[in-house]
Amino acid sequence: MDYYTPMKSDSGALRMCAQRVSTVTTVGLVMLALAGCAPGPGTSTTNVGSSSSGGTGVSGNGPTSSSPTISSSMSSASVFVGADPSIPQFSGAPADQSIIDAAMSAAGVSLTPPAAVKTVYVAPPTSYTSTGASQIGSGTQADPYRNLIAAVNNATAGEHIYLEPGTYEMYSMAQAFGESADELNPTNSGTQSDPIVVTTDPATLNWATGTVAILDFQNEISIPSSGRYGAIFPKSWWTFENLDVEHALDRIFWLGNGQYDLIYHNDLHNVTISGTQDNIGIVSVMRLSGGDYNDFIIGNNIHGLAQYDANGNVTSYSMPAPVSDDVNIGCTYSEDDQYYNSNTYLSSFPTNGNSLTIAQLATYTAPPDNNVYFYENAVHGCMRGIANKEPAIGPWYVLSNIIYNVQEGIKMPLSGTPANPLLIRNNIIYNSGAQQLQTGIKLGGAMTNRFLGDADNVTVANNTVIDASSAATLHNGGFNDVVDNNLFVTTGSGVAHRILPGGYVDGGVNTAGQNWFNNGTWPNAIGEYLFPVNASNPYFSAMPDFLQETGWSAMSFSGNLYTSAPTVVLNATPLVGPNLSGTDIDQNATVLSWTKLSLLFRNAATDDFRAGSSPGILATVGSQIP
Repeated sequence: MDYYTPMKSDSGALRMCAQRVSTVTTVGLVMLALAGCAPGPGTSTTNVGSSSSGGTGVSGNGPTSSSPTISSSMSSASVFVGADPSIPQFSGAPADQSIIDAAMSAAGVSLTPPAAVKTVYVAPPTSYTSTGASQIGSGTQADPYRNLIAAVNNATAGEHIYLEPGTYEMYSMAQAFGESADELNPTNSGTQSDPIVVTTDPATLNWATGTVAILDFQNEISIPSSGRYGAIFPKSWWTFENLDVEHALDRIFWLGNGQYDLIYHNDLHNVTISGTQDNIGIVSVMRLSGGDYNDFIIGNNIHGLAQYDANGNVTSYSMPAPVSDDVNIGCTYSEDDQYYNSNTYLSSFPTNGNSLTIAQLATYTAPPDNNVYFYENAVHGCMRGIANKEPAIGPWYVLSNIIYNVQEGIKMPLSGTPANPLLIRNNIIYNSGAQQLQTGIKLGGAMTNRFLGDADNVTVANNTVIDASSAATLHNGGFNDVVDNNLFVTTGSGVAHRILPGGYVDGGVNTAGQNWFNNGTWPNAIGEYLFPVNASNPYFSAMPDFLQETGWSAMSFSGNLYTSAPTVVLNATPLVGPNLSGTDIDQNATVLSWTKLSLLFRNAATDDFRAGSSPGILATVGSQIP
């Protein structure tokens, strides 16, 4: 039996995509759009290129076989023998693979790094209580360095640092060698032609047998000496790959001291929440003023940000008492620089912000931090999956990730641009583990001192959200947003879309003390972004000049698949503004029966787009469907 549904291609034409299965038994999950359908509308500007190569996915490109293959574009340092189920073994969607291929090419970041200027070998210390001559080493394969901290912190452009498999006890190492901290906090950057690579020695790496370099930061017995709790602070043009990194405090990677970094195919886990820090994430993309990030987080297993007992068991995914701020934590968490509030205005900002053009607005704000790529990661066991704190100018790309055992799947108050929308596509978010999934994808934030909308130019396409108890999507304002061709499965009390107040208000004050909206009257009413920015919008005359100038589009809901009639909940009633009664939130809703829904799921691992092998990252997802 075939089940067909139309999906819109980039050109706007309809393509017919079919799933053919003979039984409703579900082993792995694949969304219909991943079986060859084109992306939804609004994504054409983000398809920045295509690739005819094998791609960068850890299992190659396209459907996987029972034995995953290695992409021909992978570096020798990336090749692994066997497969560890803790590392993602699924392929991303081909359209997403093309974006990653083109973006890496444009940025000069590659899974096949140039030949090493110098190869440095490192092995765990033979003793953590003695620093005699035998502990120093010369950095050759026969006589490796023992002090990994010094090797990384003093590396220069073009060095490839090969770690002998084994456990590196980072705190004990710092004590033995007299290092000021157990952090990997390098002094130097690599270059585009000569990046610095840190990896398990590819000649001995074998994930299946646990033959891998384990960096244990021993947070049970150590407190970082710096104010920025974390473990690894790369500069620019660094690659960290094929490492097992564990037991850090608050963060493993702090990406904000550089750009053009690649975090690839690592197992990053068991990070303890201290309760004394803000903006906590196993991978944290933090502030970098004045330039593009172009950071790539690809093919990692990112999991376990929590409080732990003496036996290493999770006691809570929340901040420890007496701290109660759980807002700014997630498996990946970021804090960006270009968001339109008082932190980024220059002192010359004019008093009447309402009269600014877009070009003028840009001259009075800090440069953007942008272009961050999350692709093919397994993210789980944290309060949030992939999350960001503040609205910022992207674009960011969250593509083909698996997210589960979280309260919120994707939290993105970020904004894209009309030419480069932020793209959230082909992610699978489902309810599994110790935590109930509350919200699948959250756009925008409850900002009350904003110049622009809370999540402008965001495309949410071809995602699958299963059984979010509150809402599959939650929206806090924004214009030019597209929510198309997603699959929303709800078996409990959750709704398809939840809409909160958001957008523009008066009264914000910048660093020079001026009011952002001098005599502005923007009403901050729910649903304002469901109407286009033109004369038909009841608030048009109250909008700032820079907003009127563009002619922004209303949010679009189209072509989504539901298990019941899509429900939209407005969390408050606007005091003024348009009456939303009868508004068709989704212009092309398709409600699936359970029988038809079962046809969206693959029957065999060999057919499953991301099932991988033995048994594959998605083996348990089918059980989430009644």
